[in-house]
Amino acid sequence: MAPALDPITAALAEQERQRTLVFIGLPESNATRPSERVQEDRKVATKILDHLDVEAEPTAVFRLGRYDPQRTTPRPLKVVMPTPTHQHIALGGWKRERVRLRSQQNLARLFVRPALTKEQLKEEYEARVRKRQQDPAPMAPPMQPARQKTRLPSTKMGQNRRRPVKDVGQNRRRPVKTLPNHRKLTKQSKTKFAELSSKFNPFEKNSPILSKENSSADLQLFL
Repeated sequence: MAPALDPITAALAEQERQRTLVFIGLPESNATRPSERVQEDRKVATKILDHLDVEAEPTAVFRLGRYDPQRTTPRPLKVVMPTPTHQHIALGGWKRERVRLRSQQNLARLFVRPALTKEQLKEEYEARVRKRQQDPAPMAPPMQPARQKTRLPSTKMGQNRRRPVKDVGQNRRRPVKTLPNHRKLTKQSKTKFAELSSKFNPFEKNSPILSKENSSADLQLFL
């Protein structure tokens, strides 16, 4: 257990905490020299403060924890501002500009928060654990068996759609009207009838109308 701080040291630590910002998720520099990494961190922190509309230079910029080149996650970056007012301005700007800042390259995982005490950090950690327990990750729905497609027997194209052929003239044929015999006679038959009638003698046995010279075709004209 760490020894308790005297009142003066505790007051100074509280004043510094009220002026401090913590940048989380900010990528670290790959430079081998510590001074080059510090300069890169200060340059990036100043750029972020410009986007947050803070008109002040930070008094201190450094990483929390020991540098480890094998570390996969970046260390938090502590940024100490001159006054608590600048901290409030930066936090307000973060609420407004965080979406636009995260859209930039290497800032997709950036998160800006104020400096917290050990008690506050512990409470924040416990709150995150409770939230994970209350909202577990959604489980994937159970797999359903694939439906088998039933194939219909193959038929020739147009076989089921073929329509019966109708006789066009069969159903639409008009009935032939029966006319009197004298109305069926054509001009030719009328002429033939007049010619034979003039030669016909019912009292003569060898009448021309009954002779073999007159074919059956001529007689059909009068039937």
